[in-house]
Amino acid sequence: MPVWHEEVPGKSVFGVAPEEDCQEAREGCDCDACRISWAILRCYNRVVPDAFERVRLWSHALNRASEGLETIISKALHRSPKSESAMLAWPVVCGSAVAERTRAASFADGILHVEVADAGWRRELAHLAPRYLALVNKYSGCSVKRIEFVVKA
Repeated sequence: MPVWHEEVPGKSVFGVAPEEDCQEAREGCDCDACRISWAILRCYNRVVPDAFERVRLWSHALNRASEGLETIISKALHRSPKSESAMLAWPVVCGSAVAERTRAASFADGILHVEVADAGWRRELAHLAPRYLALVNKYSGCSVKRIEFVVKA
C-alpha cells in the first residue's frame, strides 16, 4: 500500500484537527452514508472534519431533495388527465439519455407506444420494459399493461 505522507497522530492532511471538531464529526449521524463517508475520510489517525461535514451535509441534502422531487412529480402525474399520464411519465421513468432518443407516441387500451430510432434501440429497451412498466405504473395515474417499442417511420 503506498504511503502518501508520514503518519502524524491527531493531524489531518490540512493541518491540526481540534479534537472537539473530530468528536462532533464522528457523532454527527449514524446513517449508512455517513458511516461510509467517515470510513473513507478516516485514514489511520488523520481526520478531515471539514470535508467529512461537507460530504455528510450534501449527502443528506441530496437525499431529501430527491425524495421531495419524486413526491412532487408523482403527485403532478397523478393529477394529469388519465389519457396523458402514462405518456407524461415516460421521460421521468426512462431518464434523460433515453428520453432524448425516444418519444411516448400514444397510450390506448393499457398499452404505451414508444417510438424509437431503430431496431437496435427497440431490442435494448424491450429488455428493460419490465422495469419501465413498473415505474410508469408507480408514477402515472392509470394502469399500463404493456409498453410497445415502435421503430419511427
